[in-house]
Amino acid sequence: MTTSATLQSKVNKAFLNRVKARKFLSIARVMSGELQGFGASVSKISIDPAGKACTDGKQVWIPEHLHDNESYNRIMQEAVLAHEVAGHLRYTDFGAWKKIGDEIKRGHADRMLHDFTNILEDARVNHLLSQDFGGSGKRLLATQRIFMQRHRDAWAGKTVDEINPR
Repeated sequence: MTTSATLQSKVNKAFLNRVKARKFLSIARVMSGELQGFGASVSKISIDPAGKACTDGKQVWIPEHLHDNESYNRIMQEAVLAHEVAGHLRYTDFGAWKKIGDEIKRGHADRMLHDFTNILEDARVNHLLSQDFGGSGKRLLATQRIFMQRHRDAWAGKTVDEINPR
């Protein structure tokens, strides 16, 4: 690919990501509960080339690339969007979440507290959002199955010592 074609491709991808982010922001404002007067307000959706998938309680990051098939990629991005906005922005207490982080930063709590809390909170919000938005629950399940298959494929044939070196 020529330099000009490469640049044009990057410009097109950036433009398409901005368009997708604007569409996702409209969806996010409904799913977060902010239009009904509860849940957190969504300030920005970012399509992240580095693969970041999270929220800080205001901004949401959605990975740019989750699957080579663009249809699957879109479905998986929508699943991440639902998890972050219909899950965390609707149901997570970010004040309590910040307290956990602050205690860890001060050295008053084990780093694993954040990881364990995050696992439980993710399961809780996925359950709740699946009740509120059934189609999103199906997207989440399909996305989790793809990730689990990738995980199984990556570790197939490896010994316990290769997976967990001492």
